[in-house]
Amino acid sequence: MILRGELYNITGSNVETDNAAYEITLNRESFIYQAHFPGMPITPGVCIIEIATELLSDAVGKTLELQSVKNAKFLVPLIPDGKEVKVKISKIKEITENKMSAQVMIADSQDSVYARISLETTIA
Repeated sequence: MILRGELYNITGSNVETDNAAYEITLNRESFIYQAHFPGMPITPGVCIIEIATELLSDAVGKTLELQSVKNAKFLVPLIPDGKEVKVKISKIKEITENKMSAQVMIADSQDSVYARISLETTIA
């Protein structure tokens, strides 16, 4: 499922060779927040990982599929409060011809960290 345009929108980006930075906003009206949780929406961890995968795909200009999550730490609930969220992708590496890895940090504008994720993807 592609979440861009439904759960979040990109408001800014800076992409370099082995790292990228994105600013996104969360859509409080998304159907995902209607179920998780009504009246007190929280972004599900699986959606945070999908956002990271989609933004990594955008950064490298290839369609990627999540292969594995090596490490995921969800430190603070990510709520759709209208504030911009920063997604920093670092250590983007091509492991093999069709496999990539990266480290992702999701934070607010004051660098309070919501999540840290290490993931591996395959090129679709």
